Amino acid sequence: MNKAYFKHSFLSEVKMMLFLFLIGFLFYPIVCLTSDFYQVTNISQNIEKISSSQVGMAITFLAIISYVVPVIKFQYLQKKNQIDCFYSLPIKRRNLTLINLLVGYLQIIIPYTLIYFLGMVITILKTDIFHYIWYLPLYGISLILALGLFLFNSFIFTRGNSIIDGIIMMCLYSFVGFLTIEMLNTSADRSIIDEAYGITFSPFIEIGNFYDYAIRYNKHSNNLNILSFIYPIILGIIGIVGMIIIPNTDKAERAEQITNSYWGYRVIIPFYFLSIGFVISASTTSFILFVSLLTIAYLIGEVIHYRRFKLPRKVFIVLGSCILALIVFSLLF
Repeated sequence: MNKAYFKHSFLSEVKMMLFLFLIGFLFYPIVCLTSDFYQVTNISQNIEKISSSQVGMAITFLAIISYVVPVIKFQYLQKKNQIDCFYSLPIKRRNLTLINLLVGYLQIIIPYTLIYFLGMVITILKTDIFHYIWYLPLYGISLILALGLFLFNSFIFTRGNSIIDGIIMMCLYSFVGFLTIEMLNTSADRSIIDEAYGITFSPFIEIGNFYDYAIRYNKHSNNLNILSFIYPIILGIIGIVGMIIIPNTDKAERAEQITNSYWGYRVIIPFYFLSIGFVISASTTSFILFVSLLTIAYLIGEVIHYRRFKLPRKVFIVLGSCILALIVFSLLF
């Protein structure tokens, strides 16, 4: 690791870390300061109601910055006036990427750690109705969730050749797992897996709610689905492998150009068309209407992709193939 570049990269992000901390302070510690924590016990009916610990606000903040930091840390890849400068540094691209990933992750966990424990201390000072031991496993697990999502989002964002394309890619890929599970459930004509687990940020919600209940009642509300742990790990593996391998073949000239990666529009738009069309066609009789709407959405997506209204012929060839495939799917299933 190039220690000089690491130090420079870290110090250059201190102001941004401070800014993220201030945003996080509004998200969680301020909410803890202004919340009225209460406990209501009805002995005759054996009912105990305890207010939320508000720790979910800290987890929400963590999930959000796991989307924001990749944009902050890797936007130089989408700017012509910056990418040449970075690629001219006497550092191997792989080392450059790994250092930026490390600094980016620190940029997430440092503000998050500060607001997390500050909010916990405020809550401890305000009330003794919670079981604070559960804050510790939640903190450790949340760091793993953030690492997986950050690595994956970093990889997906860098597949766009512009900042806007990268952000759109992160948003679209957030629901790829959801749509894949939905198609499996539809083809099997039953719910094999809860499709909500396929959303990239859903583990934050699931685990946040699970531990909030434990903090309130000192027991588990139900068993955590193992996908809440497995999915972020899978995302992290995809992200780190992609970030190590693929950027080494990227050319500086791609910055601000049309995004042509196979991880970009050329695959994700047909995937959305087919997956949504397949799910809808299995549950509605208005097939022609929905295919028409999907076709319009497809063409709008391609206009965003190519940044012009005059689209190349291959777009219509792929669209025709997708419509044909959708008709076959609807007949089979």
